[in-house]
Amino acid sequence: MLGLPYAVATCGWALGSIFLVLSALASGFGLHLLVNCSDKIEKNKTPSYFNCAKQTFPAFAFVIDLVVLIKCFGVAISYLIVIGDLMPDVILMIANPPVGSVILRREIWIAIFAVFVIPLAFLRQLNSLRFTSLLALGTVAYLVGLVTAFYFIIEEEAPGIAPFIFQTKIFKVLTIFVFGFTCHQNVCALPLLPLLPLLGS
Repeated sequence: MLGLPYAVATCGWALGSIFLVLSALASGFGLHLLVNCSDKIEKNKTPSYFNCAKQTFPAFAFVIDLVVLIKCFGVAISYLIVIGDLMPDVILMIANPPVGSVILRREIWIAIFAVFVIPLAFLRQLNSLRFTSLLALGTVAYLVGLVTAFYFIIEEEAPGIAPFIFQTKIFKVLTIFVFGFTCHQNVCALPLLPLLPLLGS
């Protein structure tokens, strides 16, 4: 949510929308293939890349778990970096600490959030995170409300964005569009998504 506006501003609102839709379709199609392959391998089980890999290349099935581990580790690190970058600014907005104060150091905030968040990874069942997820959804709703409020409150006119901007920076922001759908495999257990039938049977 924080990176997509920058990505769209970098490549233009029309091209950004195209990249976003293509990323969503690629993600949905990958999910569609995963569900179909899993159904042929083991019916009535939650689809997973590991189970598919076990049936095709059993000796290398562990590579799938390794890739997921690296991806999740990277996502966690990126969140901690964002927290470290933003929390000092948040503190400056709500308080006036002296220059060089400990609470303005990014390392402190990264350590604080790591200490409180990392233990959640050791819970045995995902539904143990239901309250944490509710808090996260509340934060998303707050962010949407904040952006909407600022749109109506700020009187100065926002600079226009061209529909298509072709520059080398586009290649840097392509990952942001893909990153928006990075956890798509977690919806495999849900009923078939409305878009999936459009992608093939």
